[in-house]
Amino acid sequence: MWTIREGFRDTPSSTTWPDGALLRKARNLREIARNAVEARKSKKTIPLEELNDFLGHLVSHCILKAKSRIEFRLERVYRQKTVEEYLAPVAESVTELLSHADFDLVRHCEGEQCVLRFYDRTKSQRRRWCSPQFRGNRAKVAAFRARAKRSR
Repeated sequence: MWTIREGFRDTPSSTTWPDGALLRKARNLREIARNAVEARKSKKTIPLEELNDFLGHLVSHCILKAKSRIEFRLERVYRQKTVEEYLAPVAESVTELLSHADFDLVRHCEGEQCVLRFYDRTKSQRRRWCSPQFRGNRAKVAAFRARAKRSR
């Protein structure tokens, strides 16, 4: 599941969320984020109401963690009793992107049938795929095969 791949903890065992609640809320948040990013990218008014409503349900606090005896890092801890609280890091990442990103660097993946957007932080700012290792590799292999087929 994407939550585990992206570093989220498994859903807390103490939750009693209704079946499918996490999936429904995650999809809803994805649509809210997609609409806001597309509006921001096209320089239109961003629909803030739904995102702010989602953020209004979040409960978190900061803690200080020691990396070493002299190095520390600030970490945000979420209560995770509700589905919204569980998805809080995603919602906060969306707000961070909308408020601070250079939207000239937000791009649509060139992968065949890929619907994802990505933030291009590469030095040359010429990235073409959401995942160069996965989508980019597939595109390069397909192009190589097409060239090889034409040269036969």
